[in-house]
Formats: sequence, C-alpha cells, structure tokens
Amino acid sequence: MAKLPKHIQKYRITQKIEESNYAIIYEVNDPDGKPVVLKIARENKAEYNELITREFQILAQFKHPNIVPVFDYDITDDGRAYFILEYIIGKSINKCFEDFSEDFIAVIIQVINGLGAFHNKGFIHSDLKPEHILYNINKKKAVL
Repeated sequence: MAKLPKHIQKYRITQKIEESNYAIIYEVNDPDGKPVVLKIARENKAEYNELITREFQILAQFKHPNIVPVFDYDITDDGRAYFILEYIIGKSINKCFEDFSEDFIAVIIQVINGLGAFHNKGFIHSDLKPEHILYNINKKKAVL
C-alpha cells in the first residue's frame, strides 16, 4: 500500500476516503484548518485530468441545497488536476436507512430535486448510487 502524502498543494491530508478508477478522494484541512474534501486525478494522465476538470466545471455551475458545493480547482506540481468539495457531515444513505419510512421518502425527494437541477441544465449524473448520496441525520438533508 502506498504511503499517504502529508500535503497536496496548500491542503494537509488527514485521511484517504476512497479511490476510483481515475481519482483519489481525501479528507484534508484547508490553510485555515477547516476540513474539506480534495478530489485529485490518480495520475498525471490527460484522460484523468479531463474527467476531474469536467466534473469541477459541471459542479461549479450549481448552488443547490442537495448538490455538494465545489471550489478551488488547480493543477499540482506533478501535473494532476484537483478540486475541493465542501466537507459534508453525514453517512451514505445505505448506512442510514434500513426500512421504508417518511424520512426515507423525504431523502428521496431531496435526491430527485438535486437530480432535477442537473437535468434542467442538460446534465446526467452518471455515477448515482447510494454510496454517493450523503445524508446528515441531524439536519435531515441529503446531498449528491
């Protein structure tokens, strides 16, 4: 297993969250010590960088309560594209709900609202699955 880097640019890495085919996602602290999420291309490959860049460009168009806010896109010294997402306190919906309930219906409506915002701008969420829908049980809010 590769050693976890301590920093990526001005962000201090606290932990690795997950790894996909083209990206690594870390929980990091910004320069003020605030937790945020950093999504970075796994390698300096044009196709990976293009996917990260496109995802940022799409997400940056939204200010919607059920779509995670993004900011601070950049390229690392080794040529990998990355961007920062707001840190969402919560768990994936598949870890929050076991049975059908009114709260679950409310979450599904929030998910539909977020997806509707994507579709209204001509985009399709191409990786929708329960693990990618975060739910804050205290605020009763779901975020894509």
